[in-house]
Amino acid sequence: VADALPRYDRAERIFIELGNVRGEAMVLANASSARHVLLGDDARALADAKRARGLFADIGDRAREAQCLEIIAGVAGRDGRHEEAKRLLEDSLEALSGTGNRFLEGQHLRSLALLQLDVGEYQDAFGILDRADEVCVEAEFEDLAVELLSIRGMAWLAVGRDTEALDHTRRSVEGLTQGVERPYLVYWRHFLAATAVGAHPEARQSALRAHETLESTLSGLSGEDRKRSLERVPEHAEIVAAASRLTPQTIQVFLPASHAPAGGRLIARDLRKVTWTVEHPEDDRFVSPIEKRRGRVLRMVAEAVESGAIPSIDHLANALGVSESTVGRDLAELRRAGHVVSTRGHKDRAS
Repeated sequence: VADALPRYDRAERIFIELGNVRGEAMVLANASSARHVLLGDDARALADAKRARGLFADIGDRAREAQCLEIIAGVAGRDGRHEEAKRLLEDSLEALSGTGNRFLEGQHLRSLALLQLDVGEYQDAFGILDRADEVCVEAEFEDLAVELLSIRGMAWLAVGRDTEALDHTRRSVEGLTQGVERPYLVYWRHFLAATAVGAHPEARQSALRAHETLESTLSGLSGEDRKRSLERVPEHAEIVAAASRLTPQTIQVFLPASHAPAGGRLIARDLRKVTWTVEHPEDDRFVSPIEKRRGRVLRMVAEAVESGAIPSIDHLANALGVSESTVGRDLAELRRAGHVVSTRGHKDRAS
């Protein structure tokens, strides 16, 4: 997208110079779609889509007028104007009838199904997905069919059929090809379905793949465009948040080496650089926050020992953001339970 948008702008200028109205309108419409869907730049997208629609109307291209209506509907839906968005999508599908443009028809049915899922019209969404599937079969749109499979998974998830949801999203992931638009959404939907059935390793893998693919899509954007994309496109924000939760959070600290003398000032050779995993997705297996914290203490002490270091209560308390007395009680309970946890006295001073 970072490479495409400036080329769209350049192409638009060239078409204007040539007096090629169709070319100008096509570039405007495609750039508008990218700005809405990928960047969340809805103000620019809406202005360009309306302008392109007027140009298509001037040359009598009903199919491409419909394309612009879908973009305008997307902006309305994101703003919470769902009834307006639904009306615009229905208008776009009516405009497409008789044009023979099955690809746009399939895309607009996809958008309508997603809107119906957003507003809770689940049975209507199933019906629209059936129509979209028919279009894909008749026109052999295999890439679009893969995405529709993942959306159907979301429909099953919405009605409480989690197993069917997982089956559909899993098959959509297996069917991913280079031609599927926004593949990160296919991974994201599989994450949601896998999470619902408790398939956490599978869910984590899909969430991280969604994040990796999203990052690849947005690579090269300016800081402002990237920030807008991650804030204004809900799915982007959700993917980033999930990946953050599912990625171990680490810090690097210098701890006294196991051979370092107790007390007094330590020198460089008495310290070891240790990477501490302060938070890990597996911590969520503990229901109790106390048990979760004690699990983290055990892990961090083990990581220190593996690096040839021994932490103090002060080190652990600072890393976990709790008091020394809390860590002291945790260590006492862990030792009482039979765990070997080696710690030093108070934090040694390093020179």
